[in-house]
Amino acid sequence: MKKQSVFFVLITLFICSKAISQSNLNNSECAPLNPENFNKMIDGKQVSLFLLKNGNLTAAITNYGGRIVSLCAPDKNGQTADVVLGFKSIEDYLKATGVYHGAIVGRVIGRIAKGTFELDGKTQSLTINSGANHQHGGLKGFHNQVWDVKTVTDSSLVLSYISVDGEMGYPGTLIVEARYQLTSNNELTLKLLATTDKTTIVNLSNHAFFNLSGEGNGPILGHILTIPSNYFCAVNPDKIKTGEILKAAGTPFDFRKGKPIGKDIILENANEQLKIAGGYDQSYVLKKKSPIKLF
Repeated sequence: MKKQSVFFVLITLFICSKAISQSNLNNSECAPLNPENFNKMIDGKQVSLFLLKNGNLTAAITNYGGRIVSLCAPDKNGQTADVVLGFKSIEDYLKATGVYHGAIVGRVIGRIAKGTFELDGKTQSLTINSGANHQHGGLKGFHNQVWDVKTVTDSSLVLSYISVDGEMGYPGTLIVEARYQLTSNNELTLKLLATTDKTTIVNLSNHAFFNLSGEGNGPILGHILTIPSNYFCAVNPDKIKTGEILKAAGTPFDFRKGKPIGKDIILENANEQLKIAGGYDQSYVLKKKSPIKLF
């Protein structure tokens, strides 16, 4: 990213069936969350829980890491379930072994080998937090920061965070804005916008774990997954991208026509990339679409 440049990502996190029942739903199937369980001062900043609603869709988001704590959505039969894995209090997040549940990850999602990269002919060194490598923005990446609250409405939330020059080793001050919106199409969208004052690298995403059967209702291996991609990126045993682009056609990584996630996991011993990652933990090369309007 060059000086004063802008980075934008639009993530449609979940689209439920449009054939939902119009009758009043009993939301008791989604465990209620107590906002008081998220009130805490961390690094001198207030952590809170924000409850959003639009029609039959509800979401709970905390400004600690910009985490999606809960997403309660009806299926095509009008049955409501919480489809995002989350915890019931801020203390549960702070003591959790898995630290990325539902969080915004940055400045760069994924792993950077040995925590170094070249930029404008200069080697940049990042903090090391995953073996010999840098992962998901470092120990104090965006997932471990308290985001500022800009605006809140019944169905939307805007958070912001300023990552100062040199934070976790990254050059340039990066100003990030996260816009959550529950839409009338039964979608939760997340728009991530970043600006910088120096040439830098950035690759933002959200790290929510989904179970469309409802949180805790069994594995997701039967979920049908579609990925419109002919290629995926190979990784080494450290799950670092090797730079090799592999064809998905005819391999367990082919999801172009949609198939159960678990259909080909049994082929782990016959596919090197499945075996290395212990399943699916690779990036896909998506087909380029027309530019998205920012707002």
